[in-house]
Amino acid sequence: MPDTVVKAELAGVFNNISKLKNINERNAFLKGLNTYNQSVKTWYTTSVGFHTRNIISNYFQMFAGGASPRNISRGIGISNKWNEYLKETGPALTKFEDLDRMIDDFFKVKNISKADQAAARDALKYSGGAGFGDLEEVYSGSFGKMGITGREVTGTGLASKASELVGKLPSASRSFGNKIEDQARFIFTFDGVKGGLTAQESVARTAKFLVDYSDLSELDQVAKQFIPFWM
Repeated sequence: MPDTVVKAELAGVFNNISKLKNINERNAFLKGLNTYNQSVKTWYTTSVGFHTRNIISNYFQMFAGGASPRNISRGIGISNKWNEYLKETGPALTKFEDLDRMIDDFFKVKNISKADQAAARDALKYSGGAGFGDLEEVYSGSFGKMGITGREVTGTGLASKASELVGKLPSASRSFGNKIEDQARFIFTFDGVKGGLTAQESVARTAKFLVDYSDLSELDQVAKQFIPFWM
């Protein structure tokens, strides 16, 4: 009885939703939702505002976790010099037998203060164990050249080339964002060691206050399908 028991348009809505009882329809729905969320997150994170928010948020988290503003400033300087060193040294990095030898060369080339060297060494070696930032979670399924949706470019012909061209922007944003997150984890770990913590204790503190977005529980994996920036 159309429009008598319930409006025909509303009945159509409920009929469409009821398709999710079918496992094939449900899987297709979730796949489409993930693709949609990925695209939205990709372009939301490709903005000056997003990176500015991360920088301010990380600074506040470090301060709230007990970091000294003086150590934060010193850590920023050392981290910037480390990135310069990696860029300048380039392919020659392969000549070093291990990370400690490379760090020794870095201290010498960039004239790092002896008072900071022990803490800087521990932070360079171990801060990676403190996890990853939110961009790593956003792009965790991306391999190869990034496309317009934030995933790897697929397809052929003009559409594929256009997707790859547009994807250069979020790809560059991801690289910049990861440097922000890596630097924050280095700085906070550096501060912890300067403050008397062991390397392991400092890394644990860093992981506690700077969220590891790659550490997802089963609940997280489900929730982030419906709440894109679920933490």
